Amino acid sequence: MMNLKQQLGQRIKELRIKNNLTQSALVEKVNIATKYQSCVETGNSYPSAELIEKYAKVFNIEPSEVLSINNSKIKTELINKINKQLENLSISKLEELYNHIID
Repeated sequence: MMNLKQQLGQRIKELRIKNNLTQSALVEKVNIATKYQSCVETGNSYPSAELIEKYAKVFNIEPSEVLSINNSKIKTELINKINKQLENLSISKLEELYNHIID
């Protein structure tokens, strides 16, 4: 599972892509090095509060929206992993599991 830095980096990358920006274009707008932007997006560095504000301005959103980490991707990954495990269970084991979940 991704840690907080990785989730925040993923969020910033998603916002960059959603806004049709390359890393090069974004770093020019927020005045940071490309290598640092790469570190932020891969979860190796935390962006400063000042940088969060710059991202928000570039993406035309509130700073809190930059920090809004969406767990839907993580949830989808977990559901897919569970489904793969469930495919291998017998009907009786599935029923047992279902009854355990419902209780």
